[in-house]
Amino acid sequence: MPHSHPSLRRPILPEQLLAEFDALWSRCRGLRGGPRPKIALSGPLGTTHCRNARRYAEVDCARRFFYFAPQVLELPLPNRRGLIGHEIGHVVMFERVGNHSEADADAAALFHVGVNVHYDGRWPGRGLQTGRLVS
Repeated sequence: MPHSHPSLRRPILPEQLLAEFDALWSRCRGLRGGPRPKIALSGPLGTTHCRNARRYAEVDCARRFFYFAPQVLELPLPNRRGLIGHEIGHVVMFERVGNHSEADADAAALFHVGVNVHYDGRWPGRGLQTGRLVS
């Protein structure tokens, strides 16, 4: 799983990713009742990540099912936080307005989750999400 982008010396455990997700989900305002979210490490998304270095996560908004490439366990905390906040932002925007943009998901992450998402240019294209918690 090594790549040329910043990574941890040792991957975190999947349980830590779940705890980080749960902590951000619990901060979220603006969601309807609905089912509790589910998260999974996805082998197929891991394969996709090997071809596209920015593909660490995706979400099925209607089912609140979050998929993460196993390589996400090697990312520094700010990148994991940005990815998780951004994906939660997609669910918020889907439930509030339906169709929405990537920028809308970032705005929802800030307003509804308290994660200020920026982009780390060490990844290709517009970069990879990175996030900082705000009050």
